[in-house]
Amino acid sequence: MPVVSDARKTEPLSTSTPTLAVQYGIDPTSISVANGWTLSRPLSGKSATVYGLEISYLQHLTFLPGALSGIGLSANYRYTHSSTTGVPLRTDTPAQQRQAPNSGNFSPTYDRWRVSVRLGVSHNDANIFSYNHQNLNPDGSSKTVPLGIKGPNGDTYLYGHTQVDAQASSRMYRGLHLIVPGLNPTNEVFGFYNRSTQYPIQREYYKTGYMFGLRYTLSN
Repeated sequence: MPVVSDARKTEPLSTSTPTLAVQYGIDPTSISVANGWTLSRPLSGKSATVYGLEISYLQHLTFLPGALSGIGLSANYRYTHSSTTGVPLRTDTPAQQRQAPNSGNFSPTYDRWRVSVRLGVSHNDANIFSYNHQNLNPDGSSKTVPLGIKGPNGDTYLYGHTQVDAQASSRMYRGLHLIVPGLNPTNEVFGFYNRSTQYPIQREYYKTGYMFGLRYTLSN
C-alpha cells in the first residue's frame, strides 16, 4: 500500500527565512549561511509500504454465576511492518515514522449493580519518531557515519511505552455518579533516543494522577 513518507533534508537558506526569523523573535541580520544557519523542511519520500494484522476480542462473561457475571474483557493486538524508499541522503529502507511493530490494548471490565470498573493496559513498541541517519553526502557520494545506523547518529526513536490507567464509577442516587480515575500508576517513562537506548535524548516521568468527580445525568 503506497503511502507518503515524511522525511527531512537540510537545505540552504531561502529568501523567506528572515520573515520566519522575525516570527520566532530572532534578529534577521544575524542569519546567514556564513554563520552556520540552515533551513530544514519536511519532504516526501518516493514510496512506502505497510502491511500487518490485527486481532480483537470482546466478551462479557454473563454466563458466570452471581456477582462474577459482571466481568468482561476487551483486548486487541496489532502487528505492522513498514518500509519506505527515497528518504533524502540515505540508501536504506527504514520503517515508517510512528509505526510500532507491535502494539495492543488489554482491558478487563466489571459492570454490575451500581458499580462500573475499567482497567486499561496499552502498549506500543519503540518506533521511529524522526529520521536522522544519513549515509550519503549532498553530492551523492558515500558518507562515513561513526558506528553506523546503530550509533548516536541513527534515527530518533520513541521509547517503548506500556501504560496502565483505571477508572471506577458508582451510581450514588438516581442520576448522580461518583467517578474515580487513576492515570499511569506505574509512572511509565516517555522520551526519545537515537537508535539505541544507550544514546538517550530525553526522558520524562509524569507520576501518577488521581481524580475524584461527581457527574449528574438529567432524566429524559
